[in-house]
This record gives sequence, structure tokens and C-alpha cells, in this order.
Amino acid sequence: MTFLKHAFSVSLLSLSLLSVATPTQALTTMTSKPIKMEQLVGKGRWTAIEIWASTCSICRQTMHNFIEIDQRLPAIDVFGISTDDQEGKQDALHFIQQNKMRFPNFLSSSAEMRSYLARHAEAFLGTPTLLLFSPQGKLVAVQPGPVTLTELRDFINAQ
Repeated sequence: MTFLKHAFSVSLLSLSLLSVATPTQALTTMTSKPIKMEQLVGKGRWTAIEIWASTCSICRQTMHNFIEIDQRLPAIDVFGISTDDQEGKQDALHFIQQNKMRFPNFLSSSAEMRSYLARHAEAFLGTPTLLLFSPQGKLVAVQPGPVTLTELRDFINAQ
């Protein structure tokens, strides 16, 4: 495994050499409806999923990068996953509103994300973390920390 920004410039963890199954991690919508990650990925389009938390200062400082990806890369499906869980749902909703996040966001927990990444990639280092899925639904990259539009575009173009 190599980090994606190494491929970009220094670090998004490429998983292209691994045979990683489509995730089955259950999530909930902001209206508490269960949804599975595989419903979001593998529809013939690249999918970028940002894992974030309302209490994460780096998420607050850099969410504009992910919003720019959503706005300027229309060929990529963009989703957010808040690790605030049901108990922090109001905080997550406030964060979404405050940051004008127009892409769909879901609720999960740090424990669930840690478990998912331990099974499919590597240790969950915290928020923000970007998950990148190929058009076929394969998890191809995981990047802890902020990712810019240029870094993501360059990584996808190199695939």
C-alpha cells in the first residue's frame, strides 16, 4: 500500500493491488434510515466519501476542500460520513448547515469506521479521512487528513 498523496505529492493510501470487497458497513441517513455503503458505490462513477466529525478542528478548517471537490468534479459522486453517531446527530446537522455541505451525509461512529477500515484497508487514524472507490465499487484509496481537488483529480487521472 502507498499513500495517495505519495502518488499525488506525498500521501492517499492506494489499495489498487489489493482485492478489497465492496463494503457492507451499515450507516444511517440523517433521518435515521439504515443504508449500506454498497448502495452508494459501484455505479459506474468514482465515489469519494469524506469521514468527518463535528468536533474535528481539522475538518472545520478543511471541509471547503471537499465541498470544492463536490462542486467542481461533477463526474464524481460525493458523500460524507459523520462519526458523531446518533447521539451527536444535532451537532452533525449543525456542522452540515454551517459549512453548506450540499452533498448527502450519513451517520456512523468512530468505532464502526475503525472496524471497517481494519477489515478493508488499514487502521482508522481519525478525521478527516477520505475513502475513494472506483467506478466498479472497489475501495482503491484511503487518505487520512485533508485532500485537495487537484490531488484527487490527479490521483484519479493516474489510474
